[in-house]
Amino acid sequence: MKQKLKNKIIVFGRPAIVLSTLRCLIGTGCKADVVIVNEGYALARWSRYADKCYLVDSEEEGLELIKRKYGNKTSSPIIISCNDSVAELIDQNREFLRKHFIISDSNESGEYLSYWMCKDVMCCLAEEVGFLVPKTWTLDLREGVISWNDFVYPCITKALKSSKGRKEATRICKNEEELRDAIQNAKQYTDFLLVQEFIKFDQGYCTLGVRLNRSKETIVGRTGKRHRSNLQMYGYPTFSHLEKALPPRVTEDMIRTFVERTGYTGVFSFETIVAGDKTYFVEINFRTDGKIFGMPATGCNIVAAWLYDAVGMEKYPLSFDKEVYVMFGPEDFQHVLHKDISFLCWLKDVLRTNAFHTWSVRDPMPFCILCFRKLRKILRF
Repeated sequence: MKQKLKNKIIVFGRPAIVLSTLRCLIGTGCKADVVIVNEGYALARWSRYADKCYLVDSEEEGLELIKRKYGNKTSSPIIISCNDSVAELIDQNREFLRKHFIISDSNESGEYLSYWMCKDVMCCLAEEVGFLVPKTWTLDLREGVISWNDFVYPCITKALKSSKGRKEATRICKNEEELRDAIQNAKQYTDFLLVQEFIKFDQGYCTLGVRLNRSKETIVGRTGKRHRSNLQMYGYPTFSHLEKALPPRVTEDMIRTFVERTGYTGVFSFETIVAGDKTYFVEINFRTDGKIFGMPATGCNIVAAWLYDAVGMEKYPLSFDKEVYVMFGPEDFQHVLHKDISFLCWLKDVLRTNAFHTWSVRDPMPFCILCFRKLRKILRF
């Protein structure tokens, strides 16, 4: 029987990934206190793996709450970051937090995580490690664009850091006019913008892994092979296969070298795309990923492995044999409504899915609450 952690676990972030992360406590005998940012109806608060739940209006408010309520515990509480702005904030306060908490950070490299979270820095490191990177331009929106002739089309715009206007600043532009409009729009959310050559890819991948705090071992867990994506949010998968194989032309050594160069310890996700016979680096996320809820079903629970190592417990057993399908059910069903796939095809995919984001036999309440809300909304009309 696995040992139970004595340290309090705090899952901190925005609701969707908080719920995914809580599902990684399945089989550990642990629960966590959750601090949820900017969402009053978060399904995560109904999870059986959530002990106490706090709702806050900002990441800064959440961090102050954590300091106040957990800063004097005998056994250092463990903070798990569940979105980019939380991960950045935790690392910016690491000198204080490391005295009282167990955290993920990049202290080993001497650089703050905010440095490595800049996409231009990521891209440079990726090229040094051996990855291909699309043509890239970094813009300071306060100064304006010097030459519009430099760009290639189509291109995609992204906030330089995902913690600053990630969704709002992301646009695919087919020509200069659309790029000008995207830049003008991005000024509302960020001062710095990344413009990249848009690669029409055949397949998207997201490799989930962890670098342990004490042993410094980097474990490459499973790679999510994207089958369908969110129709409203570009690049967010709704149906994926977590498989053992890495993306074509990507090796474990390349991923390990990249992560170790940043000095980061904690859970990460490594995104790549394949177009023809080329594999391109997209980005790395220094936090738990939305698909992390599928990892316990594979037997490779990297969140549990990080928790056990962080407190000096016996190594958490991992299996590297099983592959599973994971689905964000309501979001994926949009493909049926838009007639991208038939209902029968979608139902077949549901039946072969091993782990769902909202539904879990061992944790059914978030799904029940979701259904109740949908029904109440229908009855109001």
